[in-house]
Amino acid sequence: ERADAGARSSYVSGVTTTTTGTPITAVTTTTTTADISTNKTRTAELYYANVAKVFKSDGFDIDIHMGLDKPFNGESSISSSGYLFPMDRPIAHLIEYRDTGIGTKALIADSVRVGVDVQNGTTTISPDANSDAAGLFTSARIEFAPGKDFMPAKKMESWAGAEGHHLVIGFDYMNDSGKLQSVSATNDQKLSVMTIGPDILYHFNGLTALADLRMRTTKTENSVGATPDDVKGQVWGIQAAYAIPTEMGFAIEPAIRFSKIDLNKDNDQEGGAPFNQGEYRTVASGKEFTFGVNAYWNGHANKTQLAYTNWTGEEGPSAATGDKGKAHVITLQHQVTF
Repeated sequence: ERADAGARSSYVSGVTTTTTGTPITAVTTTTTTADISTNKTRTAELYYANVAKVFKSDGFDIDIHMGLDKPFNGESSISSSGYLFPMDRPIAHLIEYRDTGIGTKALIADSVRVGVDVQNGTTTISPDANSDAAGLFTSARIEFAPGKDFMPAKKMESWAGAEGHHLVIGFDYMNDSGKLQSVSATNDQKLSVMTIGPDILYHFNGLTALADLRMRTTKTENSVGATPDDVKGQVWGIQAAYAIPTEMGFAIEPAIRFSKIDLNKDNDQEGGAPFNQGEYRTVASGKEFTFGVNAYWNGHANKTQLAYTNWTGEEGPSAATGDKGKAHVITLQHQVTF
C-alpha cells in the first residue's frame, strides 16, 4: 500500500534574494522557502497478519478469523485487482478500515453472505485517569443474491467481458465509537462515527454496473460543557462499463463513473481543499466524474487502463478559499497480477 497523498520529499516553492550595503560592502542574502511534508518517510509495517479457520457443512461455510485484517465490508469485499478504474471509488476512502480484532463470515445456501467484525478503534490518544477506555470499531455486512446462480464466487467491479449473470445486493453497518479526540484534566472529547448504506452490483456478459450509497453520522461528546450537534453526511456513486471482446483475443472496455460527496449536509461551503495525486483522498465535499477505457489482455491479470478524472469541490467558507477546488487528472496504468 503506497503512502497516503502528501508523502513526498520537500521541494522549493520560492527563492528571494536581498542585497544590502554599498557596492563595496554589499551582502546578498538568499532565502529559500520549501514545502516540507510531514509524511516524507514511512517505516515498513504489516498490512495483513491473521489466522482463520473455515468450517464447511451442508449449506453453510463459516469463516472465523482473528488478527490484523480488514472487516468484511463494501470496501474489502472486492479485491483491488478487480477495480474498474486505476483509482478507488471515492466512497471506499470513507469506509476503509484495517486493524486488529476478531470476526466471522458465513456463506449460506450459496446465496447469502453475512459477516460481523469487532476491532480496535482508530483512537491514537492514550486515555488519562479521567478518561474512559479507548473506543471500539464494530462492523456488520450482509449480501444476498436472488439465487445461488446469481452469487459470484469472486466479486469484481468488472468481469472483463466474461459471460455470466450476477446480481448482488449488500448493506453495510460500521461504527467507530468512542474515539478520543483530546484528553485533558478539564475535558475529554470523544468522537463516534457511524456509517450505513446499501450497494448493488450487476453483471450480464459484457455489462457491469455498480452503485453504492453511504450515510454517515458523526457524534462529538464532551465530558464537560455543551455537546455539538451531530454532523450528517452522505456519499453516493454509480459506475458502469461494457467490455467488448475482439477477434485478437483481448477485450476493450469503455467505462464511466460519477460520485457525489457531501460530508456535511448542513454546510454547502466545505471547499478550499485541493485534489491530491490523481484520486479522491482529500476527504473533501464535491463531485467527481471519471471516464476511461480498459484493455484486458488476459482478464484482470494483465490489463491496461486509461482514465480521465474531473473534480469540482464545494466553495470555500471564506473569501481566501472561496473558489471551488478543481482538478483535471489523466491516469495511465498497467497492471500485472500473479
